[in-house]
Amino acid sequence: MLAFNVDEFVERVLNLQFEHHFNPYTDVCSQHDLTGAHQLRRENLRAYLHALQFIPIETAWIGRDLGYRGGRRTGLPLTDEENLPLFQTTYKTAPLKKATQTATVKELTAKEIWRILPKYSPPPLLWNVVPLHPHKSDNPMSNRSYSPAAAQQSVQLLNILLMHFKPKTILALGRGAHEELARLKIASVYVRHPSHAGQAAFRAGLQKHMSK
Repeated sequence: MLAFNVDEFVERVLNLQFEHHFNPYTDVCSQHDLTGAHQLRRENLRAYLHALQFIPIETAWIGRDLGYRGGRRTGLPLTDEENLPLFQTTYKTAPLKKATQTATVKELTAKEIWRILPKYSPPPLLWNVVPLHPHKSDNPMSNRSYSPAAAQQSVQLLNILLMHFKPKTILALGRGAHEELARLKIASVYVRHPSHAGQAAFRAGLQKHMSK
């Protein structure tokens, strides 16, 4: 497998700029972030992308976008601050950094994902349809659907990852991710999202499709 240009890819992520979409690699939250938090999250992303190149990727787990309790704070897909150490161990990355000055925050989605992800080897490629945190105009600490323009530009990055790592199976975590991937003409298998009492169905879906 040819080397993946991490710096070039990260630069393309930095260029994703849309109104009411927090880009954790260029934006800083005045309420929670450390000074230079965007740079710490940028290094977390670089560490992850570098580590992926040494993993024989078989499966991709694709979420919808970043949540305000998870990827907005860590810069890592489907991961909250509590699971940074487990992410580092699982993917054998360079040291990952907490970019916020406030107390560590837990996210239900990340909790369920990291409860089951370490059971699988090799670990999956983790990403989101849109690697940004879309939020309501009057509340940065909220979640909402991303804009069509954000999806249109972000799919180019997702396709780069899929074309390079060539996972045999793409699992869409949640109906929103599955429908968006279909709209973007990326074939995927639907797995129930772990939120809203969907934990059992989520685990069952992963067990079914990861065992193939």
